[in-house]
Amino acid sequence: MNRCLKCNVEIGDDTGICPLCRCVLLRDKDLKTQMKYPAVGQKKERMKYAVRVYVFAAILGFVVLCIINYMSGAAVRWDLLTGGVLVYGYLTLQLSFLNQNGYRFTMFWQTLGAMALVIFIDGILGFQGWSLNYVLPAGLVLLDIAVGVLMAVNSRNWQSYIPVEIVMIVLSLIPLFLHHIHVTDQWYPAIGCFGISIFLFLGTVILGGKRAVTELKRRFHV
Repeated sequence: MNRCLKCNVEIGDDTGICPLCRCVLLRDKDLKTQMKYPAVGQKKERMKYAVRVYVFAAILGFVVLCIINYMSGAAVRWDLLTGGVLVYGYLTLQLSFLNQNGYRFTMFWQTLGAMALVIFIDGILGFQGWSLNYVLPAGLVLLDIAVGVLMAVNSRNWQSYIPVEIVMIVLSLIPLFLHHIHVTDQWYPAIGCFGISIFLFLGTVILGGKRAVTELKRRFHV
């Protein structure tokens, strides 16, 4: 017996075309095989639609908050603060629902997004400098710790995290640069952040031995 998925009718003979809509019929055994697999495409489309609904609601809400903030004459731009949170929410949805690059990519960019949000909040509140002095180095240290934990958990493929460690060393130069140009006035968080990134990388190379050296040669063709 064949079935038409469009008309939802069963055809008793062996014909392959639905007499109602002229679509190709699906055999019962093929239908059973098809039902074993989840409708991944439909689920992804629903996620995309949910993200679009969020974007529309976020834009509408932000415009309303801007109007309220302007009419109330508030000293603090809390509408911009809310807008920053909404943008971070959109980043979270994109990384959680629509991202296909794996958990490392998600963890990395979501942490950087959180640090950017905190710096933005500091700027809106008059920029006291606490975000760049403390939050930025602390966030990078947390990323270093997360990389170390993931390497320990994924011990069979720990060498794949070496490029991430190199990226962390480059990022840890940012607090040092900000202190050098006198944007920040606290040097010990910047030095500590850079030192931890260097320590993690050197520890990986020294303890990893030949596997670490081989991974570096493979990645950078040296």
